[in-house]
Amino acid sequence: MNPAIHNELTKLQEQLTTLDNAVKQIAYAGEVSTAVVKTTEAVQKEYAIHLKNIQELLE
Repeated sequence: MNPAIHNELTKLQEQLTTLDNAVKQIAYAGEVSTAVVKTTEAVQKEYAIHLKNIQELLE
């Protein structure tokens, strides 16, 4: 194989590996952000319940 072609293919493989790692990190970040949103929703619901209970006690 022509050395220039071999070098270009090697560079392309390195770039593909870098892109693959970036895509995996983005996917993981998406999973983390989804978990944060779900947890925040759960906390907000619990907070609303506690506020309602406090209001009922004060009435």
